[in-house]
Amino acid sequence: MRNDDNTFKLYDPENTLSALQFDFDHALNITSQRIQAPLNIQLNIIDDPTMMQMNNQMRGKPTATDVLSQPYDKNMGEIFICPSFIKNQGYDLNRIIYLFIHGMLHIAGHTHDHDHDFATMRDHEIHILTQLNQPNPYHEDF
Repeated sequence: MRNDDNTFKLYDPENTLSALQFDFDHALNITSQRIQAPLNIQLNIIDDPTMMQMNNQMRGKPTATDVLSQPYDKNMGEIFICPSFIKNQGYDLNRIIYLFIHGMLHIAGHTHDHDHDFATMRDHEIHILTQLNQPNPYHEDF
């Protein structure tokens, strides 16, 4: 698969992700290779009130959360990440990398509703994060 089959857009109005110095396009390409399909992803960095409103609309939960994925078409969708929620949970901004991978896998159709699905998604996440030289979130606090 050619890397230019993938598209990535970023909405980060406060330039929050600049502190990460992370190549999101590279992560998109590795994830695309792992699932063997191109991805069209927009990553949106949002605040707590916006996340709370979206979580209520999308999942009927009137609280903020760390990440939401909104698939639109096959392997196409938006990921919404809330850095302030992540920080309030005791994680640093590197957690965004894991949540980005997690969100892309949801857009690609993966779930963690059942043990087998969880195991498959976790295996994909660990493989992709290893390729990106990122820690395994299932064995380390990061």
